This record gives sequence, structure tokens and C-alpha cells, in this order.
Amino acid sequence: MAKEPVETIDSTKPQTLYQAWTGAMESRDIDRVLDLYDRNDSALWGTLANELKIGRDAIRTYFDSFLDRSSLAIETLNIFYRQPSKTIVLANGAYAFRLGGLSESDPITKIQARFSFVFRKSIDCEDWKILDHHSSKFPG
Repeated sequence: MAKEPVETIDSTKPQTLYQAWTGAMESRDIDRVLDLYDRNDSALWGTLANELKIGRDAIRTYFDSFLDRSSLAIETLNIFYRQPSKTIVLANGAYAFRLGGLSESDPITKIQARFSFVFRKSIDCEDWKILDHHSSKFPG
């Protein structure tokens, strides 16, 4: 898969981290996605996961499968930010995935899910990273 040009993101603003995540996901570039997660302490409850993934290696195993599709599009349905401290931002909302299958001829599936992200400001620099990410399909 050819790498797409990477959009420049102002990583000193936590609200741009979600936009960077959707762009990285749609590019299906796993390294771009993983670079947004905290290197040491990140955790993920993925939309299609049966278990909590802790650490970048475990998160990589989830995205290896999730991003291995013929296409992926994300529509943000709503998002709400709160900043309880100078180093933490919470993002809650809903999105819809349009997931292609493993081949171009497979049908596209739409999955609506709710999400929460915890973004943490790096101690070493001004960058924000995803510390915790939970996503689950809507019931029904």
C-alpha cells in the first residue's frame, strides 16, 4: 500500500489529536496511528475487540487486523471535549465506520459506535498523546 502524504498536525493542541487520529485511520497507516498513542502507558478497548489492549505492541495487534481492509472511512457524528486539568483532555462522542472487506469485491459494512479518549500532555514536550481509548458498538 502506497503511503499518502501526512497532513501536518499541531500536536500542541489536544483537539487536533482526534482529527489526526481519524486521518491516520483512514490512511490505514498503522505507524501513523500508533504514533498518536502514548508510547508507555496507552490502553485500547477497540470497537471490535474482545479484550483490553495495553501497550503499543498489543494495540498494534488490534490495528493490524482492523486496518487490513479494502477501505475505511470515519464519519464523526458528535464530539464533546472537557479539560479537567492542564495535562488531561477528555473527548466523548460517536462515530460511524464504513469498513470495506479484505478484498475490493467485499461489501462495505457500516458500524456506529460511541467513543471516549483520554489525551495526556507529554511531560517532556508540548505534544499530546492518546493515553486511553474506548470504543464500542451501539447496542442493537
